[in-house]
Formats: sequence, structure tokens, C-alpha cells
Amino acid sequence: MNQEVVKVILECKKDIWKNQELFELVEEYFENSLQTLDFCTALEKCLKRARDSQLLILVALQQFEEETEMGGSRYTRTLGELKNFKAIGDPFTEEFFQIFQSVYRQQIQMLEKLQLRKTKLDKKLKYIHAWRKVSSIIFVATFAAVLICSVVAAAMAAPPVAAALAAASSIPVGSMGKWIDSCGKTMKML
Repeated sequence: MNQEVVKVILECKKDIWKNQELFELVEEYFENSLQTLDFCTALEKCLKRARDSQLLILVALQQFEEETEMGGSRYTRTLGELKNFKAIGDPFTEEFFQIFQSVYRQQIQMLEKLQLRKTKLDKKLKYIHAWRKVSSIIFVATFAAVLICSVVAAAMAAPPVAAALAAASSIPVGSMGKWIDSCGKTMKML
């Protein structure tokens, strides 16, 4: 199992538990990892059997050379080793191929789910970027309107009225900018 992936998952566990779809995806990742480990164990067994088969062939060749040097014509020891090789059979059993196919299908399904999740997140990110641009434009337009109104009020009215208007409008406009920015960050996290 990839240690970096596990580390990231553990760091983000609160976010993962909040989102059911993401939680199921992580759960499936761990299941797939366990089945991949089972596949690796089965592969290791098959490779050991293949190595044992290779050793039997090497012993049979050695027996053949010894029997040839001795002038034997029946090659009984060589045939005995070859029969042992034949008795072992194919090192890659049907069980191995079933496990392989199962792991392969699960990995394909996981890839499809990840691609679907990525597509959803890409759409959401695109929406967030657009929403942020619109809110920034509205914020700038509102700020400009308040500024223009302040200048007009200052020109038409007494300076104390303009100062009071500017002070009163700066607080909600500044707060609105911070609120819009925090909403954008929150949406980005989802």
C-alpha cells in the first residue's frame, strides 16, 4: 500500500468522513489494496513454483549429461526428473488467473470512479471560479458606486456628511469583500 496515500488520507480524515461519496471511495481503495496484496502473494507462489520447475529441468539436464558420460541408453534418472517436472504442472494456476482478473476488474472500476469524481470536481471548480469572478465584479462595482456617491455627496453637501457616509459605507463593503472571499474558499474545499 502506498504510504504517501495513506498519510494524505489520514491527514484529511475529517473531510473524508463528512463526504459519504469520498468515504466510500477511500474504503474501496483500501479493499482494492488488500486484494492487490492477495494477488501479489499468489504471484509470488506461482513464481516460486516456476523456479522449482526450472530447478527440476536443470537437474534433469545434469542427469542426462551424467548418464550420457556413463554410456547409459535408458536415461532413467533423466526421465524421472522430467516426470517430476511434468507432475508439478503449470506454475500459473487457474486460481492465479482468477485473482488476476478480479484485481484487474476492480482496478478498472476504481479508475472509472476516480475519473467520474475528477469530472465532478472539475465542473465544481469551474463553477467556483466563475462565481468568484462574478462576485468580485459585483464587489468592485458596489465599491465604485459607493465611492462615486461619496464624492458626489461631498461635492453637494457639507464635508461632515461625506465623511460620515464614507465611514458608514466602508465597514459593510469591507466585510462583504471578506465574506465573499471566505465563501469562495469554502466552495473550493468542497
